[in-house]
Amino acid sequence: MDQLLKEEFDACRAAGKPHPILVENHINAKLFDDRQKLDEWRNNFRGLRWTDPKSGHTLFGAVDDILEFPDESLAVLDYKSSGAKEITIYDSYQLQIDINSASRNL
Repeated sequence: MDQLLKEEFDACRAAGKPHPILVENHINAKLFDDRQKLDEWRNNFRGLRWTDPKSGHTLFGAVDDILEFPDESLAVLDYKSSGAKEITIYDSYQLQIDINSASRNL
């Protein structure tokens, strides 16, 4: 499922159009369009790495996609899919959400 979503977002990116979910939810951001960086950041062996200068802690991982906002700030998209009919937030997903929430306050 992740690969299908990446292909769908990539098709919008190639056409220079926002993904419909961004439009429907009034998200004022565009799909990050530096394909070289995005391909690197999507790679499980290279990914994206950020070290907090205050604590020295490092966040690392591959991304599914990136949004870019008008102020040039970036937001990581991480598709979650399981094929289940009911939404479940697994412990590992919750950890990722918690880390993301905490990193916004750094």
